[in-house]
Amino acid sequence: MRRAILSIFTVLILIACGAWLYVLDQGASQQFMDTWTAFGVQPYKLTLLLFEYIEYWLFLMWVIALISIAPLFSSGRVQYLSVVLSSMFLIVLLGTVYVNMVVV
Repeated sequence: MRRAILSIFTVLILIACGAWLYVLDQGASQQFMDTWTAFGVQPYKLTLLLFEYIEYWLFLMWVIALISIAPLFSSGRVQYLSVVLSSMFLIVLLGTVYVNMVVV
């Protein structure tokens, strides 16, 4: 039962990660860059790296999914790591884009 509940939460968070990467790939990354340029904000190198290789978002999503789902196949408390990892990836993906707006 625990594995099923953790799997549901992990998959939902991974869907959010995939949706965010897809939206960035469909032009949102360029809109963010245009907004920052208009305000004279220099994006961080990590943000530029993500935006530069956003066309490989599906590969990045598979890597995130494999790393996040792997702990579900173990036993014990290690299974909880799947939710933590997937949440961490979502926070990093969102933070990579929005940290430029918070810091300035």
